[in-house]
This record gives sequence, C-alpha cells and structure tokens, in this order.
Amino acid sequence: MSEVGLNASQKRILETEGSLFVSAGAGTGKTHAIVEKFFALIQDPLKRVDPLSVAAITFTKKAAGEMKERIIRHLEDLSGKPNMATEAERILNAMPFVWIDTIHGFCSRILREFSLEMNLDPSFEVLNEYQKERKIRGIVLRELDQEIGGKKPEEVKLLLNQFRLDGLIDLFIQALSRKRFEVWDIFTPRAGESEPTDEVAKAFGNLFKRILAVYEEECARDNAVDFEALLLHTLRLLDEHEGVREHLAERFHAIIVDEFQDTNVLQKRILDRFAECGKTTLIYVGDGKQSIYRFNGAEIGVFNVTREQFDETRYVTLEENYRSHEKLIDFYNRFFPKVFGNQPDRYGIAYEPLTPGKTDKEDRFSAHAGRVRLLPKAKDFAEECFNLCAYITHLIDKEHRQPKDFAVLLRAMTAVDTLTAVLERYGLPYYQVGSTNFYRRPEILSLLSLVRALYNPADEYALVQLLSSYLSPFCEEEILEMRQRDRRFLYTGLKAYVKEIGSTDSQKGLFLERIEGLRAHLPLRSIGELLREAIQDFDYDLYLATLPNGPKAWLNVKKLLEIADGFTGNASTREFLEQMAQENVIKEEEAAIESEHDDVVRVMTIHKAKGLQYPIVILPNLGFNQSPRSHIFLTDWENRLIFFSGDAEGEAGEDPVDQEDNAVRASETAKDYSELKQKEKAREYEENKRLLYVAMTRAKEEIVLSFSERPRNRQNRPAPPKKGFLPLLHTGGLIVPGTEWAPIEESEYAGLLTPAPQDLKTIRAVDQAVEPSGPSTGETVERIPQTAFPLEDRPYQKYLSPSLLTSVEKTDAQATRRILWRHEEKKTDDLLPELFKLSFGAPGYTEEVGTLVHKVLERYGDKDLSGITRETVDRLNRSFGFPDSVVEATEAKIRRVAGHPLFDDLRKAHPCFSEKPIRKLRGRYILSGTIDKLYFLDGKWHILDFKASRANPQYLERYRFQMRFYLFLVKGLVQPEPEKATLFFLDERETMDVVWDAGFEEELDRRIGDYERAFVN
Repeated sequence: MSEVGLNASQKRILETEGSLFVSAGAGTGKTHAIVEKFFALIQDPLKRVDPLSVAAITFTKKAAGEMKERIIRHLEDLSGKPNMATEAERILNAMPFVWIDTIHGFCSRILREFSLEMNLDPSFEVLNEYQKERKIRGIVLRELDQEIGGKKPEEVKLLLNQFRLDGLIDLFIQALSRKRFEVWDIFTPRAGESEPTDEVAKAFGNLFKRILAVYEEECARDNAVDFEALLLHTLRLLDEHEGVREHLAERFHAIIVDEFQDTNVLQKRILDRFAECGKTTLIYVGDGKQSIYRFNGAEIGVFNVTREQFDETRYVTLEENYRSHEKLIDFYNRFFPKVFGNQPDRYGIAYEPLTPGKTDKEDRFSAHAGRVRLLPKAKDFAEECFNLCAYITHLIDKEHRQPKDFAVLLRAMTAVDTLTAVLERYGLPYYQVGSTNFYRRPEILSLLSLVRALYNPADEYALVQLLSSYLSPFCEEEILEMRQRDRRFLYTGLKAYVKEIGSTDSQKGLFLERIEGLRAHLPLRSIGELLREAIQDFDYDLYLATLPNGPKAWLNVKKLLEIADGFTGNASTREFLEQMAQENVIKEEEAAIESEHDDVVRVMTIHKAKGLQYPIVILPNLGFNQSPRSHIFLTDWENRLIFFSGDAEGEAGEDPVDQEDNAVRASETAKDYSELKQKEKAREYEENKRLLYVAMTRAKEEIVLSFSERPRNRQNRPAPPKKGFLPLLHTGGLIVPGTEWAPIEESEYAGLLTPAPQDLKTIRAVDQAVEPSGPSTGETVERIPQTAFPLEDRPYQKYLSPSLLTSVEKTDAQATRRILWRHEEKKTDDLLPELFKLSFGAPGYTEEVGTLVHKVLERYGDKDLSGITRETVDRLNRSFGFPDSVVEATEAKIRRVAGHPLFDDLRKAHPCFSEKPIRKLRGRYILSGTIDKLYFLDGKWHILDFKASRANPQYLERYRFQMRFYLFLVKGLVQPEPEKATLFFLDERETMDVVWDAGFEEELDRRIGDYERAFVN
C-alpha cells in the first residue's frame, strides 16, 4: 500500500517486521496506522499472505466495523486501477470472513471451530449480563442452602461467621460474575506451591470451585457460555490441546491488538499463548495514558509489563497530534508532565510529549481556537449548568458556533438531569449519550408499576406507585383516604373509595374499570400485548404528547414495548418483572430523538467520549469525586493475593481499602497484604489522572473548565471536601494550591488561559426566571426544597395561582385546598377549570366543555383546526369520560373558531409553547400559572388564553387579574417582554387585550393577604 500521507513514525510501523509495540498518543492517527499495517501484511507481493491469516482485535464491535469499512472503501478504490484490480478483488472476496473483531468475538469463533475439544455444541448461545447474573444468583442461593443443610457444613459455618449470610451470597456472586478468572487463578495451585494455610481462604476457595463447577455444568446443559467463559475456555483450549495451539499459531501470521491499554490479565494470557509459539507476530497498539477501564478489569500493569519486553528497535511512539490546535498541544505538554510525574510507578504511566501534526487542511481551526477557559466558580452544580449553557449561547451568538461544536463530559451521569433541564430551558438541542436511567423514567415507571400491580394486587409499593403515576387520576390525599378505608390491603381501599364517590367522578371509576379489565386479560396476553392494551385504554400516547418532552417519552415507551416483545409464553410476565427488577444489571439507555450526527450539544461521560473529538469540550463539576468503589474483596493478579472485606465483628460491606487486618494469603509467596491496600489507592489515583487526560484531549479547539463550591449540610456547614480532578489542577499549576478555584495569574499558562465573559449572568434562557433581587425571585420548581414548609401546610400554603387569589370565600377553603394539593402534585393544568364551579357556580356541562376545549387547543391549537373531527375529540375525551353532549359541544366550539386569524398566527409562530407552566417565588409562596399559549411572532412574545364561555362582565375583573398575573410571571423570562396578554372568548370569537400596569404588584400583595386571612389563619 502507498505510504503517501504517513509521517515518519507511521512509516516505521509499516517497515518493521516481526512483533512490535506502538504507543499512540491522543489524536495521533492510530487507527489510520493500524489499517495501513493490516494492508501491508496482506498485500506483500512476494508472500501473497492470506487475508484470513491476519487478525485485528478491537475494543468494541463498533471499532471493528469501522475498520472493516475503511478497508473495503480502500479496496474498492484499488479495484478500479488496472495493476491492482486482481489483488483488490482477491482481498475483497475474503472480507466477509476476515478476523477483525473484539477479543470475545475472536475467542467465540475459535471455540465454535474447536468445540469438540472443549465438549461444546458449536451452536452455543452467549449469555447477556442479565441472563448470567440471574443464573449465577440462583445457583449460589441453591448451593449455599444445600451446603448449610448438609452433613458437613463446617466450611460454610466458618464463612458465615466471617461474612454473614447476605455478605456471603454477595461474595460468591461477585466472585463468579466479576472476578472469576482472578479467583480461579489464585486458588489453582501451581507447581511447587502449597495450599493456602488460612482456614477462611481455604474454605472460600473450596466452595468457590464447587459452585463454579455447578455453574459450568448448567451452562453446558443449556448450551450456553457467558463472556468470561469465552475467554476461559479459549485459554484452556490453548493450554490443554497442544495440537490446536500449534495449528492456530500456523494459521495466524500476525495479530494486531488495538486499545491494548484496556486489556486484562486473562486476555493477555491468551495472546501470550500465540507469542510463545514463535510463529505469530504480535503488534500491540495502545496509549497507557488512556487506560480508564479498571472497573471492567483492565490493568495498566499489563500494558507496562508488556512494553518493557520490547527494546527501542521494536518500540514506536506516535506523537504527531492531528486533532488539537497547537496551542492546546502546548498546554498538554506543559500541564500533563506535572500531573503524571517523571518517575511513574508500576501503576502509573509516563507522559510522552505531543507535537502538532501537519495536514493539507491548515485552516481547519476557527479564529478563536486554542483557548483554555475557566468559568466563574458557582455555588452549586445547578448554577454551573446555567453558566455553561449561557457560555454556549454566548459563543453561538458571538462567534457563530453551532450546538454540534460542544461536548459536555461528565465523570458520572448522577446529576445529568439537572444539566439537561437547563439545556432545555436555554433552547439548546442536545443528544445524551449513554443515559442509563431508562427504567427510572416516569413514563416507564408508570407502566411497570401497572404490570406489577396487575400481577400481584398485594404489592402495596407497586400500587402506590401506580396511583401516583401518569396513569392515575388520584392525588396523594386520596391515596391516604384509601388507606383509611382498609389498613391491610390498599387495593380493597381503592375499590371502597371509588364506590363511595360513585358517579361524582367518572374518571376515577373508569380507572378502576380499566385496571379490573386488564387484570382479567393478564393470563391471556403476552406482556407486549398487555402493555399495548393498557396504552390504548388509558390513551397514554395522547397524554405523553401533552408533556414538555412528550416525543422522547413516547419513544421510551416504544422501546419498552420492543423489550417486552422478547418475552413470550406462560411465564412471560413473571420473567419480564424479574428482569425489570435487575435494573442495576441491565443498563438500558433511553431512546433518543436526536441523532449523534445532528446539530446538537453532546452530553456524555468521559468514558463514552473516548475515541471521539469535538471542537469545544466542557468539563463541569470538577470537584465531583465519584464514590469509592465498594469491594467485597480485592485481588492482586501479580502476587496471587486475595483480600476479603468484613469480619465477624466488623461492619458488613465495609470497604477493604480502609480496613487494617482482613487480608488472607492465598500462597506463601504473596507480599505483605498491607501493600495491597496501598496498591489499590495508587491504582485509583493514577486512573484519575488518565481520566482527566482522556477528557481534555477530546478537544480540538477549546477546553472549558467549571467548578462549584462544596455543598452544605443541614447545619449549613461545608460538606466533607470532594477531591475529584481538583488536586490534579493544583499539581498541574492551573489552580493555586490550597484553594478551590483561584487560577494562578502569573504562570506559564498566561498566554493560554482566557477569562470567561463577564456577562454570563445576563444571558438568559427562553423561560429562565430572573435572578434573585427584591421580594420576587425566579426559581424552577426543582430547585425549591420540598420541605420548605411544615408538611400539614405544604399542599395549600406553597403554591398560589390566580384562581386561588380570586377565590377567597371561607366556605370554599376545604375544597380549594383539595384542588391545590392535586395541582401541587401534578404541576400541569391551570386551576381555573377545576375552580370554575367552586367560584362561579357554572351550570350544566360548562366546566366539562371548557376542559375538553382546552385539551383540544393545547394539542392542536398551533395546527390546522379544520382537520379536527368528532373522532379526534372522542379520542381526547377517553381520559375524561364526559358524555356525548360534551363532545358535541366541544366539536361545535372548535369548528366555530377554526378560521380565526389568531390560529393563523399560532401556525406561523416559532417557538410556540402550549400549556406552559411558570413558577416564581414571592415571599413564602410560589406563584404558579399555566399559560395556554406563549409564542414568538414578528419579533415579539405573545400570551394567549382561551375562555370557553362568553365574556361575562361579572367575571371580567377576575380575567384581567389572571392575565396581568401571567404578564408578571413572564417578566424577566423572555426578551422582549410581552406588553399585553390576550383573552380569546371562543363562543363569541372575540378577543380582549389586557396590558401590564405598574400597580399590579400592590394588588397582588393585597390579594395574597386576603387569601391568608381566608384560608390560612
């Protein structure tokens, strides 16, 4: 293959024959070099190497697929050249069968070929994580039960004294699931070694081997293997069958190992078997500074030990960085030598400097490239999110950036909801990579709680979840009333409560009817069919469409249906619920509307960002320190040492890193076990350095750093210090040592560090409330503590709507409190329809028609209303159950107003928000309102509110107050601020404008006082 476009180091990789070790820094063209080397090996005109004799092992399936695509594209180009066409066709024909795969795919293919030697069926199934965990848990519980009830339970008694039953169960589950090879290796005696002398270690090892044997027997019976078994079986195959080992060594002329820094001990031993034969060339390619997968078993020690086996003639460093601006490369070369240190230990790595790579696209960077920015210190992570979103908005406005230029990288997804909520408030489109909160999403929990309650009506927790879910018409107070009716069984209390209220609330009666109907169908439906029936019965798709993030919620539901369709047969419901209960094992990602290729801000963990690059990388929450990993036991693969946590007197689950005397030797040659604790701490600290390196080197043009103060506890004292990346910023000389966020002004980074814009606080989101000033402050509901007031006062004292402030009759206090409690829980609809009958005594079905009209206009008000049919209104009415006369009246009202010019304005507006809830603090209360339509047209923001009744003079003053209340809520949220709010009376097709007046706040305070005297005192 042509060497055009290769730098000197890359050419050396191609020219060097035999085994090779390549250390490839971030952005140095590693993948390009691997593909070139692959071609060089199979295109040798003298040897005519079989393409199937060269294997490439990648870290992920995606990387393997990308490598194949690159090779195929290049071969297709070559096939058009007369002198290369025949050779290109030869290799293209072999491409479907080439050995380019992950290590697990590589081993699976070998085992299927040599299945007889390992007593395997070649059609074996590979278990997923859930299937493996479920099988292991069942075997552990069963075997321990048998051991405890056996004739010789001495070993088990010894272990129970050490770990107690729950701890012992967890110990064996982790040993089999996460550390199987390490434990197996430690307790497999080697020549010249004696058995462990410690009784606890010996008992554990014996029982571990017995349970492992049972697990392997059951897997063989079920014709299944898990991922770790693929590797263990392959190692045994190579160790126990010399003929197979020699045959494979003859077959593979070369094996290229990509991302070698993420290799574990077991994987390395498999590769060693090929190297030991002396016939296979091993080419290791990786970057020790990017080894960040210890939680998956990767060991930087494997990388370091292997590197030491290669002399200078077979060690190549790729150092030309083609990703980052030269100023950022200069920053890396100044900062990271201090962070990594000049003399790393066995668990560290030395920093190898990078140089700017030269390409034909020297104008690939923007005029503002090469900055490292520190955003202002924030009081908490929420304020950090506002700062970084304001900064993104600033660069989009001032430097013509696009959302896709930004990536926000997090240590963990624990606080991602706060970030995404602020991104939404700023109107910034985003793509969240790898969110694993799928089963905790409210739209998913609603359906799962329904299935659990149907399957087991005595499951009180599931029933409470269901009654509090999106599917339920009940409020918290009503659930308590159900409990009063039957203190033993909540489901009986539900039926009694619905029977008692009778026909006064058809929606609640319909809820119970639907539940009973679904329960009757439970034995007759698959879980997928049952969920689809529930969605149709409850009009769940229509309900989700009314939510602010409705399309994404509906995609999540569709994803749940796809998962449910995988469960069939009589046991489908039980198995489905069992899997859902293992959500900590099954890390299902949420469905996404935006693609990673769209113009969106990327939000992901640093681990997910590995191998990717973005113009601007934002690293928030730099003081975040992930909780220490919980270890039931530790293993030392070098010295074959095992270290247990917990003892008869100690606390169960105590982390062994912080213990003193719980280690046991597995062999006489092990070092003092106290060193193991120090090694574990050193490994975690070194990996923290590498994680920061991976995060920063994703940037092409700019790095943005952000930090928030330590949170305070309930006593208003600073919480214990969080380390995170902050000590590394001190070590690297960015931040003054001993401070939290004080940049070193006169430092070697003076030409690189750029202060953030001073006006971040003035860059507001579309619906961002004003900053605290005076008696009124803007806050999101999420940021207001739920325990701000005594529990007995909270439902009616916390939220104030215009309806409540104009309904101050003392006789209405109890009913008003009930409605506001429901409003506080649901946080959706305006209270006017519910309070209309209380305050105004509307006759007939006025309230019902108004409610249904509002629902139609909420859903379709910015679309062509002429397309609304009786069927459309009927469908929306299913969640209410109003009589046909209400549906007919609603359809007539909609048809009467369909051609009004206001609806033409709504169709042209962008954006147009429907049923927009807005909250604003004022004193001890939260002012709350839901605007029918808030839209932007012709350079102005507009407020529109629909009234299903006529413009009755008796109520006009109340309406005017409501509109000025909305204008007050919106002040400071949008620019330019709306000058007026419009009332649209649907019966008369007439409008009335209400303008803002400066005296409103005085009237507001007076009405709040009237409310307190009527309802609180």
